[in-house]
Amino acid sequence: MECSLRSKGAVKNSLAHLQGHIPAGMLADRAGGAPLLMLGCTVWSAATALHVLVPAAPSPMALLVVLRFLVGIGASVAVPALASMLAQLLPHAKRPRAMSTAYGA
Repeated sequence: MECSLRSKGAVKNSLAHLQGHIPAGMLADRAGGAPLLMLGCTVWSAATALHVLVPAAPSPMALLVVLRFLVGIGASVAVPALASMLAQLLPHAKRPRAMSTAYGA
């Protein structure tokens, strides 16, 4: 079965995204959601910006795989970090509406 590079990148990104949710949730509960969200955005942004180096790399495919994995890891912290932040900031009765608004937007 043949897959395009775009498809392979999406699969690797989604695998990293899924693998990052559980550790990110545990970290968010311990360290707080805001610092973790900032770290995730930093990793995601840096990995995205470094994609410009792929064409000039000695091994472009290897670099692309690593960068796509880092993008997925950086993005994976958003949901657990936001859930932790909302849980700490809002009373129990207001959380469902806030979470549905945040995740639905």
